[in-house]
Amino acid sequence: MIKSVKNFRPVGCDCLNANCNENIASQYAAHQHIGNVYRSARPDNITKEDLEKLQNEFGIRTVVDLRNYESEYLHEDGMKLLDGTDKVVEVVDVREMEMKSAKDVIWKQTRNKTATGEIRHFMVECYGPMFLRKLLFSDMIPRSRRFRMFVLWMMSIFVGTKLLASSIKRLMRSVGPLNLYKMTVDFCGVSIRTSLQLLNKSENLPALICCHSGRDRTGIVSALLLEMCGVDRKTIAADYSKNETPENVILQLLEYVDEKHGSTPKYLEAIGFSIEEQERLKHLVLVEHDIV
Repeated sequence: MIKSVKNFRPVGCDCLNANCNENIASQYAAHQHIGNVYRSARPDNITKEDLEKLQNEFGIRTVVDLRNYESEYLHEDGMKLLDGTDKVVEVVDVREMEMKSAKDVIWKQTRNKTATGEIRHFMVECYGPMFLRKLLFSDMIPRSRRFRMFVLWMMSIFVGTKLLASSIKRLMRSVGPLNLYKMTVDFCGVSIRTSLQLLNKSENLPALICCHSGRDRTGIVSALLLEMCGVDRKTIAADYSKNETPENVILQLLEYVDEKHGSTPKYLEAIGFSIEEQERLKHLVLVEHDIV
């Protein structure tokens, strides 16, 4: 496996690891599963040996990174071998997409087709200035904290976003994971949709979804993908809990999506990822399991 990148595993099943949950594996034995999408924590410290494995053994073509480029990626340690000597990362302009209600991806920075075998690194921030802006006008944040959020939002616009990562972490600790997850599905629809759109291109697969720890943002997108593909919630919860987090958090989030939108497919449709696109993505990522 990839030892230098924490929490690396296939989305929905840990069968490439020696400690694979046999119950999960047996559940998948007679069904389809996600076969070419992986998940992990940030890959900034990947070794040369593991990078070669990522390319040659797992065939990874793209990384869909849910971190903020300015406040997280640029300030994280690591050699960032994934991004080559030029450290070229392709960054989605989530703010511009939100402001223009754009369906197609708008890029802050991108590049031409890469060399054969080179991994493209896409950054699709979830927790950026637009996330803070929406929190200011929501009932999820107590009034006593809104002024501080307003100051952070203004600083992110006029000074930069360096403080965003630490402020979001403090927010997470103060509101709890479930409320943060609810905020994520409510306020990060463009980011979630764009992530799925990138996965919905055959030339981008196999792909790796990641964030800082490979738990919260990655866990939400992975759970929505699994639910969209018809994977049972017991398996989704077991996959989520591999990060030493309680299963009930992701289950309660999916119940919240049901209550508000009717189902996960309807939620995805509401954020702009159509039923036709969902069917195409299912066709691209679902494969027959070979465990007997």
